[in-house]
Amino acid sequence: MIFVFELNTETANRYFIIIDDVWKEEDWKIIKAAFPNNCNGSRIIATTRITNVARSCCSNSGDQLYQMPVLNDVDSRRLFLKRIFQHNNPCPPKLKTVSDKILKKCGGLPLAIITIASLLANKPHNADEWEKLEDSIGNGLSYENDGGGTGMNDILLLSYWDLPHHLKTCLLYLCIYPEDQRINCADLKWKWIAEGFIAAPWGNLCQEAENYFNELVNRNMIQPVDVGRDGLVHYCQVHDMVLDLIISLSEEENFATVLNRRVCNSLPSKIRRLSMQSTGKGNKGAIHAVTTSKLHVRSLNVFGETEPVPPLVDFHSLRVLDFDSCNWLEKEHIKNIGSCSQLRYLRISGTQITELPGEIGKLQFLETLDLQGCGDLITLPSTMVQLQKLARLLIHHHIWLPAGVIGSLHALEEISHIYRVDNPVKFAEELRHLTKLRKLSMNCYPDICSDYLERYLEVLQSSLSELCKFNLRYLHTSEEIGDYLPGG
Repeated sequence: MIFVFELNTETANRYFIIIDDVWKEEDWKIIKAAFPNNCNGSRIIATTRITNVARSCCSNSGDQLYQMPVLNDVDSRRLFLKRIFQHNNPCPPKLKTVSDKILKKCGGLPLAIITIASLLANKPHNADEWEKLEDSIGNGLSYENDGGGTGMNDILLLSYWDLPHHLKTCLLYLCIYPEDQRINCADLKWKWIAEGFIAAPWGNLCQEAENYFNELVNRNMIQPVDVGRDGLVHYCQVHDMVLDLIISLSEEENFATVLNRRVCNSLPSKIRRLSMQSTGKGNKGAIHAVTTSKLHVRSLNVFGETEPVPPLVDFHSLRVLDFDSCNWLEKEHIKNIGSCSQLRYLRISGTQITELPGEIGKLQFLETLDLQGCGDLITLPSTMVQLQKLARLLIHHHIWLPAGVIGSLHALEEISHIYRVDNPVKFAEELRHLTKLRKLSMNCYPDICSDYLERYLEVLQSSLSELCKFNLRYLHTSEEIGDYLPGG
């Protein structure tokens, strides 16, 4: 990631540039070639975890290498014990010696300390278990002996192999997201469900997905970045070292294929999951490989300006299709979507989509339809009434909801960003049929809302016993009606 700040003076333009997280000496050489050596007072700061890369960035006599200090013994122990025992409880005497050995091998590196501590927090608190883990760490870490990051990678591998199989699968799936991506946790869990990763034969799939997610957070494999007032994590990220590890593991197991400007020497003969994150020559080869093995593809994720994409014809195993912020996307790209007969999760985010194909009604297993990024989409096709397993409908507030559609979707559990409806009175009556509805979010103008709010509330109280959240926001004002609970 590169940050540029321009400093204008009377004589020359000067720049203060920050290049964050450089991984390879070759990458720095390419970046450096773009900067003129004109000695006009500009400054460049490059950050890296790898010692050799840091030294290669200091090619001139005036360059300086700054090494972040490691944690001292006191802070290392505090971080370690707080993660394992919480509430500043002291370490039991029987674990004092082995904990000292573990901390010494962590070398004061915060990521190593918190990763090992998260691993131990899920194990019995006995000396034998801790000593086994201490032996597994090897010679230990420090900036001097782990300049290439291999030691830290080994520690992350320990955490990965300690995961139960179902959590390994869910963690590997995170490799489909670009580096530093803020991941919507609800979307992630619905993708897990769509892929069949969540097993809850006698329970709730959503709750079980939440349990899986929390376990990965507790083990420090996923980092929360946005926690709401309800205590739920709304957005998360994956540490770049964890991401690099799971991409590598995913390629070894042919779990997913990631196109992110990394050198890709060959593609597997059977692509099961594809994440397209960059435009390049490799995409054409991937499109050909996906098209020839489309019977095996279960997940296709396209991010940003990446194009082209394979034609959506007869992807009979496809369960997840995600076009994230693809503003080049047109109706032509999704015209045959009805042939993706097993699709469970569909997100379309593109400003050029003005109409959905009627074929969307053929997606009999579709559970999630996310159209929040389709600001130019006018209305929904009448064939939507055929989506009898649709549980989650998220739309842009510009989209008109035609009368007679919502009331037929009896499996709906969540509807978000409703604004334009053909007939508000009829829409309120249609809501009565959605007996499984748990979340409802609506936007409206204050003068319009006041006419129908009482009718909506009467329907919610009398008919929707499963509803646990109703959010109503007035457009163009700061006023918002808070969560509504039936009977409250």
